Amino acid sequence: MLRTAIPLLSFAFAASILSADEPASDELKKLQGEWQEVERDTQGKKTSKADPGFSGLRFVIAGDQLTVNNRRKTIKLDPAKEPKAIDMISHDGWEIGQTTAAIYKLEKDRLTICQPYWSGDTTARPTEFKAAADDGRMLLILERVPRK
Repeated sequence: MLRTAIPLLSFAFAASILSADEPASDELKKLQGEWQEVERDTQGKKTSKADPGFSGLRFVIAGDQLTVNNRRKTIKLDPAKEPKAIDMISHDGWEIGQTTAAIYKLEKDRLTICQPYWSGDTTARPTEFKAAADDGRMLLILERVPRK
């Protein structure tokens, strides 16, 4: 009896872990593709694509990889948190090995990310979608680039 109970319990445990990952996996699928930055709020200054000289960043999400400005990051989502959480682990540049704890929201073809950027602590996850002059956060608004 014990010999059959242990494998069944192991299977049940593994199945519960996989089902817990499903919301993150489903959410990650929604983020796949190219995104163009259309607005940025940082250090008390808001800029947008309507401003002269604004050159919004292009983000590409493929699988769990995010590429922006030729920099690669692995992303991990927790859509169960409120607001939804995204961790971005850098693989190159001056921030190699750092994890940035951010929040995000997806509204149709608009992705909003708020992250610590100008502060020394990239693990201080924001609790709201707001960036003030002295809080060290950056608020990015991205729009999905239509597929060709």
